[in-house]
Amino acid sequence: MDAFLFGAYQSISLLLFLFLSSLLIYHRLFRRWLKFSLGFFAVYLVGSFFFFRKWPVPFPAAGSVDALPYFLFFFGCFACIGYCLIRQLAFWQSIGLLACYLVALLAFLLLAGIDIGLPRDGAVEAFVTSLPYVLFFAATPLVLGFCLIRGFSIRETAGVFVTFGFVLVLFLIATSTYFGKPFGFLPELSLYTRAWIEIGSLLIGALGLLLVFGASLLSSFTLKETLGATITFLAAESALVILVYLTIGYEVLGNAFAAR
Repeated sequence: MDAFLFGAYQSISLLLFLFLSSLLIYHRLFRRWLKFSLGFFAVYLVGSFFFFRKWPVPFPAAGSVDALPYFLFFFGCFACIGYCLIRQLAFWQSIGLLACYLVALLAFLLLAGIDIGLPRDGAVEAFVTSLPYVLFFAATPLVLGFCLIRGFSIRETAGVFVTFGFVLVLFLIATSTYFGKPFGFLPELSLYTRAWIEIGSLLIGALGLLLVFGASLLSSFTLKETLGATITFLAAESALVILVYLTIGYEVLGNAFAAR
């Protein structure tokens, strides 16, 4: 019960501090915010000692010290970005301020002797070989959002996606050739990942075919136009299925159908 109450006390105090700090910073009352921060944490420490008989010291445990680089990185970057937005700095000025902070943070961590997770043997290779897949899943929504923000048409959006995919394929070929890895998905995929990839490739074909028919009906396409759109979609779906088959294969679905 005491641990629950102390956790609630910490959470409420943190939310209250962030809310009041955002109000003061929004109104550009920086001096008042500094005074408020000192007073607030003094009251927080006194209250935690008298009510809970605990004296919370920042980073008391070894695990917290290990998390210090990540804490300084994320919160420091947010603070720098917020300062640039408040001061209405230009883009390159913001980049320069953020770069200066990162260099100062790196120097501080190295001088303090804190392990910042330098690359181990094989870490760079694993990172570079998995980077195309990370970019595919992480950057695809960004590319789509960029096209929507700029008001691109369907053809322009398709062109951007084709260019983006072509760059990823070239990157994938370069990394797999340089490190001697098999082209396509790495064989270390988990069973659930393989299942999602295999089922997803077939779901795209089933649902996409219905979308093609629906779009053709809504656009009042003729029979020839509908047939042409269907053949084009089936060609793209066939390329996707062949790509999955030649890279990881349909192992999960093959075993499922064989079991039946």
